[in-house]
Amino acid sequence: MKLVHRIIITKFVKESEDLEFTKTVMEQFLPEDEEHSKVRLEEEIVSIDSFTKMTILRIVTEKERDNKELVKKLKILLGSDQNRLISQDKSRVDDEGNLFLRLDSRSLEERGEGILTDSGDCYHIKILLASYPKNKSRAEEVARQLFEPND
Repeated sequence: MKLVHRIIITKFVKESEDLEFTKTVMEQFLPEDEEHSKVRLEEEIVSIDSFTKMTILRIVTEKERDNKELVKKLKILLGSDQNRLISQDKSRVDDEGNLFLRLDSRSLEERGEGILTDSGDCYHIKILLASYPKNKSRAEEVARQLFEPND
């Protein structure tokens, strides 16, 4: 049963941060079979003001195979934080059926741990859940099903 339509992972990188290192961290979310996958790490440079630029790194997956693989990777990274995610899923799901996660940058980059956070220095993950009928309560059920630890 299809549980996810699309996953978008985004990281905002300031000029003072190590872009190449952040790219390496983001690449762990790419599918293992890069040869047969069209998923790529996208890079966009934006101007914040006339003096400051920022790079936006983004990965978008839409194929079921890539989504399943990425969810498995997220579950491994989250470890015991999956329980916290399941208990908070109501506040992380919007009316459009999107599940929003933020993984703490420092924990992910230094220790390889996916720790949920509400801070701004994070990796943003937006998961469009496949819920029918399309409403918030059904999307919350799908989110719980998606991140149940025993799966």
